[in-house]
Amino acid sequence: MCISRSKEIKFYHSFEDDVVTLKHQDYELSPKYNYSTDTLHYKLLSPPVSLMAWLIGWFYGTFFLHLKIKNKDLLKDVRDQGYFIYGNHTMPEGDGFTIFLLVPLTKVSAIVAPENLAIPVIGPLLPYGGVVPIPTDRHRIIDFNNAIKDKIKKKKAMFIYPEAHVWPYYTKIRPLTLGSFHYPVETNAPVYCKTTTFQKRKFGKKPKVTIYVDGPIEWNHDQSKVAQEKEIRDKVQALMEKRSKLSTYEYIQYKPRNNN
Repeated sequence: MCISRSKEIKFYHSFEDDVVTLKHQDYELSPKYNYSTDTLHYKLLSPPVSLMAWLIGWFYGTFFLHLKIKNKDLLKDVRDQGYFIYGNHTMPEGDGFTIFLLVPLTKVSAIVAPENLAIPVIGPLLPYGGVVPIPTDRHRIIDFNNAIKDKIKKKKAMFIYPEAHVWPYYTKIRPLTLGSFHYPVETNAPVYCKTTTFQKRKFGKKPKVTIYVDGPIEWNHDQSKVAQEKEIRDKVQALMEKRSKLSTYEYIQYKPRNNN
């Protein structure tokens, strides 16, 4: 049971609402965007950018989020292969940088919305930190899917936020989109999840953060692809809902808007 300590309230019509908007919300990924990570340019820039992201994540997590990570050792079993980590999307900045604290910085990869690449200074560097932007042009979806498969072949940890939009400090789990779960079925890669929870600090209004890692998720491979996707999604949803109950502080209250 969350203890509400804040007067800030956000109203929503549905769980698909985007409650946080960027200045470049309408940014479109170039139809000629290069998903390849085999170029010399990428290989030269990736290590320093990943290190910078780790440093930002460590500083931000330690001094602003008061971050604790539980069960991180579970990921040691898959350090020599590619795998997926699904998470709840609750920190606009934290979700992007704290992932570098969960796995070795050279393994980090993540699916992001294209408008993130338009963020001043940081945006253009994101691909070198492992992110894979969703294409605006639907004709590029094959290239996008191949990029995901390539990351898994290269033994990366692919982070996915299946709630789609970020809801800052939300303490529950929104419905997870089924389409986000076809990747492990296609690649036969292990699946884990991470759940971000919030607790009251001794000092300050903002909560401290605890991330719980769970997995691997087992599922029946002897069924249709859609059935496999549903089974993985349902198991991840159940695990994350269980962990979300460990949140004890509601910094922002979310209430459905009454349209009547």
